[in-house]
This record gives sequence, structure tokens and C-alpha cells, in this order.
Amino acid sequence: MVIYKAFLSAAILFLTLSYGIIAGMLQLFPAETYKQAVLAGAELWSDARLKMKTGTRSHPHISIVKQAISEPLTVNDSTRAYGGYTLVEFFRRGAFGIGLIDSQGSLVHEWRVPQEVYAEVAKSQRALHPGHYEIMGSHLYPDGSVIFTLTNYGLVKLDRCSSLLWYRPIRAHHDVTLADDGTIWTLNFRIASEASGVPPRMRIPMERNTVVQLSPQGEVLKEFDILDGLLRAGYHGLVLDGPAGHPRSNVVDPVHANDIEIVDHGFAAQHPFADPGDLLLSLRTIDSLVLFDPRAEQAKWVMTGPFLRQHDPDLLPDGSISVFDNRTAKAQHNEAVHLTARQLFGFSRIIRIDPASQRIVWEYSGTEEAPFYTSVQGDHQTLPNGNVLAVETEAGRLFEIDPADNRIVWEWFNLLETRERESLTGRITRARRIGPDYPEFVGRACAPGAADS
Repeated sequence: MVIYKAFLSAAILFLTLSYGIIAGMLQLFPAETYKQAVLAGAELWSDARLKMKTGTRSHPHISIVKQAISEPLTVNDSTRAYGGYTLVEFFRRGAFGIGLIDSQGSLVHEWRVPQEVYAEVAKSQRALHPGHYEIMGSHLYPDGSVIFTLTNYGLVKLDRCSSLLWYRPIRAHHDVTLADDGTIWTLNFRIASEASGVPPRMRIPMERNTVVQLSPQGEVLKEFDILDGLLRAGYHGLVLDGPAGHPRSNVVDPVHANDIEIVDHGFAAQHPFADPGDLLLSLRTIDSLVLFDPRAEQAKWVMTGPFLRQHDPDLLPDGSISVFDNRTAKAQHNEAVHLTARQLFGFSRIIRIDPASQRIVWEYSGTEEAPFYTSVQGDHQTLPNGNVLAVETEAGRLFEIDPADNRIVWEWFNLLETRERESLTGRITRARRIGPDYPEFVGRACAPGAADS
């Protein structure tokens, strides 16, 4: 009897799943209900997977570095390094936060995500396990307040003591960029699960990435869809592949935007394809940098080719564009592995490109002696003295390069624990160097009970 019931239950489950798949393909009842259930189940499984991965060797935000690091600051050539403070988005003390590091590698201020943020997320979306979700993209104001993305779950502003100023329930991710007028640009996405919300020959369901402009108070002023802007401009070939006679896309996330840069007058004056106020987007899935006119909500220029699964393009004063080129061979899916061996396409690198000729005019890449590789994320910044600050995400490592000879002049690890032959580091998603006089709030006390460093 027990065997019969088990067999009957399995048969019913099989038939239910089979009909659900067929209904989804043929758009039969209850196709929409089935798709929504699948999407909800996938999100819950992702959350459960994060909760299960609490062991040292499988935690999604902790890496094992095969060297015993005694102190976080491992290189500091004060005669060549830029100095100042570094704003770091990192995993530390069991959760993602934002820290301010001085030139000696000491943590001088820290912002922690308060419980009120998770309460707001639960009201608008669902309950989250605090600490598992990445901060990726932030902006620091002179008074010590910060805006950041709680990846896929909201845009947040805290004061310098980590008290919540406001929360916006958008699926913000990857980047926060401020325009000269103080408005905020970030990335958002939604799930399109009906054919009416998906362009022809595209997969259902799919993620629709959008660009959002908000007021300084966090009110949405403008939003446009990136895929629509590509297709209206005729760039179908960027997103459709497959057989020659039947171009299509089977990718759930067909663009995967991961950075926004605002074109200034200096860059625009050097390139006829650009205008002040245009937005340069990094689209990882299609290995492309795309310039958008936000007024027309349409793409106007594309560069594809000299990078693979790239992040963080920066527009430089000389008219060149620097790019963090991951050269991903296989994403690690957040496993706790720090890869030091040369990968299939080589090490990661930072390249500077002349957009007119698309010629690489400078690059820094890892070597067997000094490996540099992260399959996902990564970040960089060209500093006022010409040096380049780089984020090796999966190693939990920051380092500064002098491009005159590609020498590392400053290096810092987000060190969590040191063992006999290895160290544990926390993931670093992004970092920005700021001048020594900018953070006037450092050292000021917070009110009793407020979070502070």
C-alpha cells in the first residue's frame, strides 16, 4: 500500500510537471500560474542555497587565498601610491556593508545595513536573510551619508551613523551614478513572463533591464528599457543568434547591464558619436559597451569585441575608455575559490581603449608570478595621479597600479582569518578612492545607540 501511494504521488507529480511544461510552451491554461510558480520557486531556492552555504569552504562571500596573510595591508609605497581614503563595498562580520579605509589599511568608518531596511524589503517584496545580499554600487556624500543598492531588493540611503534616511523598493543593482544636478542614475529589472512583454524570438520568461533616474530624494523621474532601446536602433544582431535561418535568443538575461557612465562635455568634444548627458552602459551578456541617448531612450553607438564578460567602463579625460575585462572562462557562481592559475582565455585585465580605432593603448594583466583573476564582478578607477585602483572581487583584494611600469604600489586584502598556509578573505564588490580632505565626518561621534565604526 505504501509503495502504491508513493508510486501514485510520483506519477501525479510527473504528470503535473509535464503538463505545466507543455502549457507553458503552448500558452494553455494555467500557463501563467505555472510560470509564476516556477519564478517564485527559483527565487526561494536561491535564498535557501545562500542560507545553506554557511561553512567556511562553501560560503558564497568568503574566499580561501592560498597564502598566509599576516596583515590586511601587504604593499604600501607611499612615494608612488595616491593616498587618501578608499570607500569599499565588502563582506565583513557576517554581512555586506560599506567601509572607509585609510592609506595604512585601517578601517576608520563603517556603514551597516540596519534592520529597518530588511523590514521595508519584507513589506514590498519578501523577507530576506540579513547579510547574504550584496551591496554593489554606492555613492558617498560629503556629510557621510551614502546611497547604495541592496542588490535586486532596493535603493537605500543611510546617514553617516547607518540610520535609514529613505528606501525605494526598486530592483536596483550594480551601480549608482550621480549627475551634476544631483539626480541619481541606477539600474533596475523586472521579469517579463508573458509573450506580450517580450520581443519576437526572445525567451519567455526573461529579465528586462531598465535604466532609472531618481531625484536626490529618491523619487523616480524617468525609466527606460535597455533592450527596447537596442532594438529600436536596429541592433537586433547583438541579442539574436542561433541558426542562420531562424535567429533567436534563449537567454533569460539577454543584456545584463552592470554599469552606467555619464558622458561629460570633455569626452563629447573629442568624439562625434557622443553628446553631453549620454549614458554609456556595460552590457555583459552581449560583451558590449553601448552609448544611449536618454532623451530618445535609444542606442546610438556600440563597441563589441576586445573584452569578454566585462565590467565598469570609465570615460577618461583624454577621450579613451578603460574597461575591467574579466575574460571569464567559467563563472564560479560565488563558490569560495580564489583562482591563481591562468584560465582558458588568460588572466583578467584592465585595458584602455581608443574608441575611434578600438586599439588597446594600455593594459594590465595578471601573470603566473602575480595572478589577477575574477570570473565575476570586478571594478577599477583611474586616480588623479594616473595610477589605477583595481578590485579583484573573488580574492577580496584591492590593489593600486602605477601604469608607468605596471608595478603594484598599494595592496589591501579584506582579511577575515589567517591560518598556517592560507587566509580567508571577504568578497569586495566595488571600491572608490577619494581625496584625503573629503571625508570631514571621519572621527565624529554618533548619537548613543546609533551604528558607527
